[in-house]
Amino acid sequence: MPKERLPRRRKTCAGTVSGHSLPLRFCLPKPAAEFAGMCLFFPSFSTWRGCKGAYIQDIVVEERFRGAGIGVALLRHTAAHVRAEGGRYLRLSVEAKNVSAQHFYERMGLAWSEQERIHAAYGDAFRSAGRTA
Repeated sequence: MPKERLPRRRKTCAGTVSGHSLPLRFCLPKPAAEFAGMCLFFPSFSTWRGCKGAYIQDIVVEERFRGAGIGVALLRHTAAHVRAEGGRYLRLSVEAKNVSAQHFYERMGLAWSEQERIHAAYGDAFRSAGRTA
């Protein structure tokens, strides 16, 4: 099935998620006649590096728009937006099985960090983490 292409003059926008207690932000490709993809991120501060940055929670590109440069545009726009707000880094995690996403991030200059490991608590483990001793 051929990939759909968006018009050459793509723009992106940044906004905030209203009614939510977290400072989440998102970028969506324009024209937004239909959903092509999005990047959801939030501001972060690294005490280790001593600077502001952002954590990318999700980058999603609708399957039929993959290969059309949407992911590249979203990641570049997000990085530019974070830099404009004084940020100096981007961080994200990716599922171990999602090799195509890992290759995409590497092509975009996001290096695999050998110094860090992601730890997570969900369900019962999360509920237990919040209990007092």
